[in-house]
Amino acid sequence: MAPRAHQSVIDRDLIPEPGTIVVDRKERKAQAARFQKTRRIKQSFMGTMFLILLAAGWLYSLIGYFIPVCMVLGIGLAAFQGRSWCNWVCPRGSFEDAWLAKISRNRPISQVFRSTRLRVAVMTFLMGMLTWQILRLWPNLWAIGGFFVLLLSITTAVGVGLGIIFHERTWVLYLPHRHHVKLGGEKPAAADHSRGKMHAM
Repeated sequence: MAPRAHQSVIDRDLIPEPGTIVVDRKERKAQAARFQKTRRIKQSFMGTMFLILLAAGWLYSLIGYFIPVCMVLGIGLAAFQGRSWCNWVCPRGSFEDAWLAKISRNRPISQVFRSTRLRVAVMTFLMGMLTWQILRLWPNLWAIGGFFVLLLSITTAVGVGLGIIFHERTWVLYLPHRHHVKLGGEKPAAADHSRGKMHAM
C-alpha cells in the first residue's frame, strides 16, 4: 500500500495549480500580441523600403538588381527556414501585408485566377520574358537593371489591382519566385499571422 500512497502523492504533485491554465493562456495571447506587433513593424518598414527602391529604380536603374538578389536570398533561405522569406522578409510581400491590406476587400480568390493552367502560363511568360530581355540587352547592365524595374513596376500594378479586389497577396500565386522557394526547401516556416488567410495558398 505504501508504493500506492507514494504514487498518489506524485500524481497530486503533477496536477496543475488552480489558475495555471488560465495564466498559460494569457501568456500565449500576450506572446501572440507581441509577435503580431513585431511583424507589423518589420513589414511596415520593409513595405516602405520597397516603394522607395521601386521609385528610385526609375532614376538609377542598377537598383533593379535587388529583384534577382531577393529571388536568390528567398531560395537560399527556403532551404533552412521554409517560406520564412515570404512571410517575414520579402519586400513586396511586406508592402502587400502592411499597406495594400488596408484597402483590400480580402475576399476569396476567384477560381479563374486560381487555375493551374493560368498560373503556369503567367509564370512561363514571366520567366520567358525575363530570359529573353537579359539575353537581348546583355552586356548592358544598366539596361538590364532598367528592365527589372519596369517588370517589377508592371507586376506590382497588376498585383495591387488584384489585391484590392481579392486578397492582398493574390499576385503571389503567379510569382516564379514562389515556385522557386518550393524547390529550394519545404521545411515548415513560421506561422503566418497576416490579416486573414489567403484562400488560395
